[in-house]
Amino acid sequence: MPDKVNSNSESFLFSFFDEVKNMLNGERWSSILMDYSKNELLSLFLLYRVKTSNMSEIAEYINAPLNTATGVVARLEKKGIVQRQRQDDDRRVVYISLTDYGMTEVKSAVGQIMQYTTLFRSVQFV
Repeated sequence: MPDKVNSNSESFLFSFFDEVKNMLNGERWSSILMDYSKNELLSLFLLYRVKTSNMSEIAEYINAPLNTATGVVARLEKKGIVQRQRQDDDRRVVYISLTDYGMTEVKSAVGQIMQYTTLFRSVQFV
């Protein structure tokens, strides 16, 4: 009996690794915002959750200096993913939010990542 359990466990494990390999396929991941840096992804997911944030909040969230967060937002703005909006009564205050395109991209990525999360949660190691 132990050999059958080991054989089933081993078979399951190799099937699992094959699925992970397929999930990590470059084409698949590139469609899930994987051509962005870690700080860019963290910023995008923060903005997706809170809708609007200022530069200090982004810097704190990504655990980086303010000048790094400013560079991250500049790159995302150049890609058309985020937009900066200045406050009317104090032009020094800048709020960052996702553009419509950015919201669509992040929402799609979140959906795809959730599929992978569901797959990992369904795995039961014997």
